[in-house]
Amino acid sequence: MDIVVKGRKTEVTERFRKHVAEKLSRVERFDGKAISLDVELSRERNPRQSGHCDRIEITLRTRGPL
Repeated sequence: MDIVVKGRKTEVTERFRKHVAEKLSRVERFDGKAISLDVELSRERNPRQSGHCDRIEITLRTRGPL
């Protein structure tokens, strides 16, 4: 399974990449048909949205629908 980690408006550290790889490698237990896993880390710099400034989106691609 491919694990792709990318950042939007923020830098993704190597430590975060390793953490994602070790935690999300267990997804294969639940769905054996998993092909790839996309993790996108984004940061909103608007001070009005300080409570919602960090977001992590995870998309699992399998044979079939997302």
